[in-house]
Amino acid sequence: MEEYKKLEKLCSDMYSGKNGVGEYLSQMLYEDRTGKARVPTWESDHKTLKHIRSLGSKIARDPGPTPLSRQSDLDYVIDFHERILEGKDPLSELRNVRKADRDGSTFLEKEARKAAERARTVSSKPGAARKPHRSHGCVFGLIGIGIIVLILIILFANK
Repeated sequence: MEEYKKLEKLCSDMYSGKNGVGEYLSQMLYEDRTGKARVPTWESDHKTLKHIRSLGSKIARDPGPTPLSRQSDLDYVIDFHERILEGKDPLSELRNVRKADRDGSTFLEKEARKAAERARTVSSKPGAARKPHRSHGCVFGLIGIGIIVLILIILFANK
C-alpha cells in the first residue's frame, strides 16, 4: 500500500490534484489512439494501471493491513514509479516521439549536430587551434599580377 501511495502522490504532484493515478489514466485515455499506435507498452500499461488503481481504491475503503493482491502488482507499482521519474512512462514516451517527429531527425542526426556544435564552440574559444590565415596567398597573388602588368607595360612602351 505504501508503494501505491508514493505513486499516487507523484502523479498528484504532476497534475496538481488529488486523484493522481486517475488523472494519469485520464490523460492516457485522451491520448489513447495516438498512444496505442506510437508507444509499444501503451495498452499493457493502461490496463495494468487501471487494475492497480482499482486495488488502491479497494484498499483505501478497507482500512485493514491488506497488501496489493500479488507480488507482480507491487513490482509494477515500483517499476512504474521509477519509469515516471526517468521519463520512460507511456505519456513521456509519447511526448518524446512527438518531439522527434517535430524535429524531423533521427537520434544519430541529432547527435551529429550536437558534436558539430561542440566542435564549433571549442574552435571559437580564445587560444584554441585555428585555421591558418590565407592572406599571404592573396598578397603573393597580387604581387604576381602586378609584375605581369609591369612587364606588359614595358613591352608595349618599347614598341
